Amino acid sequence: MKKTLSSILITSAIVTSALSSANAATSGTLNFTGAVSDGTCTVGDLNQTVSFSDLSTRDIKNLNQNATIEKLEVNYNVSGCPPNINNARLKVVYPHAGNSRADLGTTTMRGAAVMFRTSTQTNGWASTGYTEDFAVTNGSASVKFTPHLIRVTSGVYGELEPVAGNFSTTTDLELSFN
Repeated sequence: MKKTLSSILITSAIVTSALSSANAATSGTLNFTGAVSDGTCTVGDLNQTVSFSDLSTRDIKNLNQNATIEKLEVNYNVSGCPPNINNARLKVVYPHAGNSRADLGTTTMRGAAVMFRTSTQTNGWASTGYTEDFAVTNGSASVKFTPHLIRVTSGVYGELEPVAGNFSTTTDLELSFN
């Protein structure tokens, strides 16, 4: 019985030793790396050009102050927002002019100005810093606003008498999400 028990113990020690050697030779470390982010929304057509029609000074001369000469809707399509985003906020910033309009700068056209209304404004204009919220539903939103080419008849927004010429201007629009 002692011989059998000794044989079993010796055999066990050899097998354990062999397994330890096998494990030592084949064990290693597997490292995992990655990141988790909130993700961002995608905004289509970030840089757009709004082209107003060619107009005649005769057509706008007798219009009242702030009368809309022409308006064009602009739309930013927001998509791919993560589930925790429920709101897209549009902020209007006029980088060149006072606080209420896009500056026509050194362009030659006079008697008109570019002003903005957002989708909920029925009168008045979006002054610099104006914000409006748009609901994000199922990861998407439609952010709409309307630039207006308006008649100006006072020095506040431009020149009294319409003067033919070209114009161009820029306005900064900021979109943030929460």
